[in-house]
Amino acid sequence: MKVKIILQFFLLLIILIFLYIFFNFFFVKKNKDESSIDIIENIDTNELESSNIIYNLKYKSEDLNGNKYLIRSAEGKLNKDQPENISLYEVYAEIIMLNSPRIYIKANEAIYNNLTFNTRFFGDVDVNYKDNKIYSDNLDIDFEKNLASIYNNVIYKNLKSKLDADKVEIDLISKTTNIFRYSKKDKINITSSK
Repeated sequence: MKVKIILQFFLLLIILIFLYIFFNFFFVKKNKDESSIDIIENIDTNELESSNIIYNLKYKSEDLNGNKYLIRSAEGKLNKDQPENISLYEVYAEIIMLNSPRIYIKANEAIYNNLTFNTRFFGDVDVNYKDNKIYSDNLDIDFEKNLASIYNNVIYKNLKSKLDADKVEIDLISKTTNIFRYSKKDKINITSSK
């Protein structure tokens, strides 16, 4: 009988010690966190605006089919009014679709939506796909519609030809391409190299 009482006493003592350690560990740490929050609230707003810049930014997404989208930039700036949109500078992107060659994209700037992964590239846009190169001022990738729109001063080059157009739309799933001119009077210029 005495052994049972002694054993129960030790179990109760161990539980009390555990509760004491648990209480001190979590509540002492919480008090430290609250004091650091006060310090953050006292930061000047000019300092906060400069802290919205992220260097060497990299995003990676993958859909249910295993297609991947990688985007990286030398610098990114968070938009406090639209936190899902991130302005990127010196941008490099890669689209890796199953059973298709990789698509490489380079641009001076881009706006990346981190919820939908849609991206608007602008400024010296350069797209490489196999032996095909497309240069333009703008490129919009809409992953919800699986559509890439390349527009403004579009020049398409491959080993055999060169094409000049105003807009090119590419379906990312079927790989079908539509080529447009804004004015019906202007024709799409295609020159072939021998």
